[in-house]
Amino acid sequence: MDKQIVLFQKERQDLRDAKQLKIDEAEDRGDERAKDSAKLIRVDMSKSPRKEVAFAWIDGVFWQRWIKTTYGIDVSTGGNRVIINDEDRHRYWDVTDTNTNILLSHTSILDTLPKVTASPPEIRAKTTLSFISKIFFDLRMSFVDHPFLSVGAVLAVMFAGAGWVRNRMRRHRGGHFVRLDDSWSTKELMKEGLIGGGPSGNGKVD
Repeated sequence: MDKQIVLFQKERQDLRDAKQLKIDEAEDRGDERAKDSAKLIRVDMSKSPRKEVAFAWIDGVFWQRWIKTTYGIDVSTGGNRVIINDEDRHRYWDVTDTNTNILLSHTSILDTLPKVTASPPEIRAKTTLSFISKIFFDLRMSFVDHPFLSVGAVLAVMFAGAGWVRNRMRRHRGGHFVRLDDSWSTKELMKEGLIGGGPSGNGKVD
């Protein structure tokens, strides 16, 4: 895990060095536009397969209510707990792959970390969002993770909806049709008002 952290930090530093190099080159050329453009480059590690891991201790007594509402853990009865939190995706893990609490030990933590930082995670994550919020968040993240697939799905739904509306309008404009049974006689048709003089039967029949 220490090696993964070092590789993550090195990758981030390489991106920062590349950004600074573009800024320096623009300054040497006296190109202010290129310099401003280089300064706007964002060092984004969200696409990196490596994950940075930081450790933090939280006072369970002072933050007891927040821990209870956010993670559903009652520290007054559960004692010391370990939570692995992914703040960007509003998810966390508090159990190992055997569904037991992560122990406050070097072995338990380092055995669990690779399983939750894998893609996809080998341990099912819990969420800090409500049910409705999670639906909208998952939709937003699907556009971030799979933009082309998401756009294709939206277009497919739009075309399907447009086809359904078009069929409904066409059916509505078509009106109602009456099927004339071949066994009906001319007299019966006149009686029904379908030909001739209408329901009174006074129409002329050739």
